[in-house]
Amino acid sequence: MKSLRSHLPANIQAHLHPHSLRFRILLLLMLLIFFFSTLVAYNNFSAFSLLRKNVYRNTEDMLILYQEHLDNTLERTETWLYTMALDNTTLFTLKNTPYNTTTWFGALHQLQTDFRNAMNIYTVNGFFCYLPASEQLVTTSSQKDTLSFRQAVLDAISQENPDFFSWTLFQSGDSYYLLRILYIDNAYTGAWVSLDTLLDSMTGKENNSRLVFSDANGHLYRSGQPLLTITPPRQQKGAPYACEQIDGEKMFAVSRKLNSGDSYLTLLVPYTDINSASTSLYTALLIVGFSFLIIWGMLVHLLNRWILKPVADLITGIKHLRTGDLETHITAGGQLDEFQNMTTAFNDMVTQIKDLKIDVYERKLQGQKLEAQFLKQQITPHFLINCLNTAYQLTETDHPELARKMLRDLSQHLRYTLSSGQTVTLGEELDVVRNYVELSGIRYPGCLSLSLNCPDGILQASAIPLLILNFVENTIKYEVVMGQLLEIHIEISHYQRADEKRLIISIWDSGKGFSDKVLAELHNIENYLAVEDYHIGITNVLLRARYAFEDPVFSFQNRPGAGAQIDIDLPFIPYRKMVLPPPTPDHNYLIN
Repeated sequence: MKSLRSHLPANIQAHLHPHSLRFRILLLLMLLIFFFSTLVAYNNFSAFSLLRKNVYRNTEDMLILYQEHLDNTLERTETWLYTMALDNTTLFTLKNTPYNTTTWFGALHQLQTDFRNAMNIYTVNGFFCYLPASEQLVTTSSQKDTLSFRQAVLDAISQENPDFFSWTLFQSGDSYYLLRILYIDNAYTGAWVSLDTLLDSMTGKENNSRLVFSDANGHLYRSGQPLLTITPPRQQKGAPYACEQIDGEKMFAVSRKLNSGDSYLTLLVPYTDINSASTSLYTALLIVGFSFLIIWGMLVHLLNRWILKPVADLITGIKHLRTGDLETHITAGGQLDEFQNMTTAFNDMVTQIKDLKIDVYERKLQGQKLEAQFLKQQITPHFLINCLNTAYQLTETDHPELARKMLRDLSQHLRYTLSSGQTVTLGEELDVVRNYVELSGIRYPGCLSLSLNCPDGILQASAIPLLILNFVENTIKYEVVMGQLLEIHIEISHYQRADEKRLIISIWDSGKGFSDKVLAELHNIENYLAVEDYHIGITNVLLRARYAFEDPVFSFQNRPGAGAQIDIDLPFIPYRKMVLPPPTPDHNYLIN
């Protein structure tokens, strides 16, 4: 002790002198802290041992109730599957009716209705039925994407995996599910349910974080969480107080095997729950901790005044800045030099951001307006409704092939209008124009004719979506007359102007052309564009063309001996193709 004090400064040596009051108080406090800490530690050890034993018993009793409820839930679903497989007349009709007939589709619709009704009663995420004779898999699910579950069912059936013919665990994405398959009378029926759905049915979404599924090896199956291993269920009773470190939290586990399969229901009990049940144990800790409050009080006060408060002011200013408040400023009075420099830099940055935001505000508003108008134009509700009504009438008049063709063309049209970006290739725009005319031709049989002339060398030129389609739509909308042939001509060429290669797109028809009033408005194009919510389609095309290209020119006239003509003069810009993820492939056998 003497040698240690000899290396300390003189003032500290005086405070640590064995006969000094400061030393005696410090020594007494240290002895008291040691005594109370030892007493609290002993009491905590004894009390926690008793608490853990009682909590384990109570947890096991609660888990038995959960396990019985879960087994009853799965058993009810399984009983319904047996009843449906044996007594359902709709399933019998599907198995004994030729595929792709009206009776077969009627039975299919009724079976899916039975499945949907059952989903309102039983705790499942989906039902399925597989008919080996026609190789058709029928599914009904509350989930948007059932492809992975359908594939799991098909794999299990094709491999004749006996494990799947009881409630068996399988993984899809980052979620886990129980799958049940029955094979009765040459048909496979079954259901799947996610572990989260089962747990929610017992505890609710807000309380199911501690109730999980596991297997005999102690692997925990939790959606969106990494695979963890705890003490295997057979060893838990032998070591019920074994510590489990789960997600950074100290827990112990209690498990019960399900009667409906090989899975276990595991209840994780955090040690914090045990601590909360023993509030009296923390009283001693509070008494010991209170002695430190006086010692550390001044230090906390100084830290708060010199460091914490300036940091809190900076954080508050940053939060205001995130919400868009550019009027926020921090007062730098009474701070340390370092914090004064930081505060000054922050205030200068806010001022600069405010100035920059004012500069770009108008340009941003213009871009948002164009985008909003483009989205407003993308789908014509009347056109969509008319196409669907026409498809329905074709099915009623026994023209299913024509109805399918119309729906296929309609899907291609909607896919383009809903997914187009800022620019597309000229070839893509022409493809959708052909598709639209073909689609409209089904609604107006024998009334439309499209003549398109475009050199192959300019099909990869950049264009904006709906550049040509908008004017073709207007032509069909206003000019088509049942019983009369309407000719639509599209002629595209290119020419050289100085050092720039440009495109000429001419669109004309055989209709009655623009009226004198409309033509006068179109010739005064700037006033025409200034009128909001009027002729949205043409206005949108012109504004987006100006946004995407330099110096686009649009001309409107009536073609001699024909109808309306629109000439579009654009710079030729080769299109840089973007690599997009491939669409999900269609499968003819999928019936949802």
